[in-house]
Amino acid sequence: GKATGKATGKATGKAIGKAIGKAKKKKVAPGGPNKAAAAKKEGAGPGKKAKAARTAQVAPERELEQQPDPWAPLRSPYGGRLSQAEQLAKLRGGVLETVLALSKAGLAPPLTRFGEQQLAAAFAAAANAAAASASDCGGGSGGDDDDTDGGLKTPADHRAATQGAGLTTTGPTPALPGADLSLAGLGLERVDVSDGEAAWARVVRLDLSGNPLSDGCTLGGKNCFLRSLSLARVGRSSWAKIGDMPHLLSLDLSHSAVDPAGLGALLEAGPAIRELRARGCGLRADALAALGKLEHLEELDLAENMIDSAESLQRSLAPVRRGLKSLAVAGNPFLDSGREAFAQWLTAECPCLRDVDGAAPEIALKQTTDLAELAQFAGSAGGDGAVQDSASCSCLEGNPCAVPYNCKDWPNRFKVAEDRRRELGYLLTR
Repeated sequence: GKATGKATGKATGKAIGKAIGKAKKKKVAPGGPNKAAAAKKEGAGPGKKAKAARTAQVAPERELEQQPDPWAPLRSPYGGRLSQAEQLAKLRGGVLETVLALSKAGLAPPLTRFGEQQLAAAFAAAANAAAASASDCGGGSGGDDDDTDGGLKTPADHRAATQGAGLTTTGPTPALPGADLSLAGLGLERVDVSDGEAAWARVVRLDLSGNPLSDGCTLGGKNCFLRSLSLARVGRSSWAKIGDMPHLLSLDLSHSAVDPAGLGALLEAGPAIRELRARGCGLRADALAALGKLEHLEELDLAENMIDSAESLQRSLAPVRRGLKSLAVAGNPFLDSGREAFAQWLTAECPCLRDVDGAAPEIALKQTTDLAELAQFAGSAGGDGAVQDSASCSCLEGNPCAVPYNCKDWPNRFKVAEDRRRELGYLLTR
């Protein structure tokens, strides 16, 4: 009897426990079944709350960490940060402190993808090379040991170089901050710029020319501080996966197959571009509407394309005509019949234009092949045939004019430039 009672009690207890568990799961929330359904829909259960709390704790780790701009410490002689025009001038005439160049001959096996791991290895090699050079310079080893592998340069050159696995790194001491990365002609099919990596944030100049890049490439983003990018001869037709490149000043697309959508995506990603090379890209007039996005454009190379309408080209150049200083259009079909009209439009609408195809606009677009006539025309246009300086007032860009004839307010040029730099955000306020 006792055994039977115990067994019955255990079975009953289990049944009651299960029933209570089911009742708790189906328990109606205060306020009726409608609020219970709403609470279920919102996922207010304790398990989901705990999961949400864990997600909230992990979320900050997934956010991209903002990296510093390598050129942020550079200062203008006129005060504050460098203007875009000053940055482009430094980029053309200066050397970056770290130069990384990979050669295809020394890579085994050949690379088809370049990402954060390869870039980190390149920077590590550069650091090792610099340390080796410093050790060689200060160790007093003398000049008896010759570098048979051509690796270390002389300390007098202020350089550190190493040859290994196809990698050459150089770093002159007096240089601009940032890195110059050359991946030209390596046969790369994919380049992945990881937006959260500090290594990519150090790259100021990037050369990807001569690579058969695919549509899987990623460039740009929150931590992109590129000032110069070369995509020449990449043989790619679309660039739809390009992120923002707000600091980009120079873009080279020469001899690359770029469709209108791809060109538009690139120019939209780099609204600060001042120098654009698109020679031999097979572009037609309808593909140039995207030029209107580049309000700071100064130098444009459209030579050897398929532009067959001067009127369409004029419409595309209209938004940027005021600041345009250099233009190349040689080798386009529209010059066969519309040369004179286009020359007149440039003279009337482009006040800052200094050269067309490497010569004064009056000479370059003169429809004649008689050298004597050209010489006479050049003499009447510029006295001695020199290119006339029709530059606009540089005070409006934040840099005081150097000569009075093109300045809009010569006596107050420093005040005008300072106010303009403050408007553009180059002067930091405390």
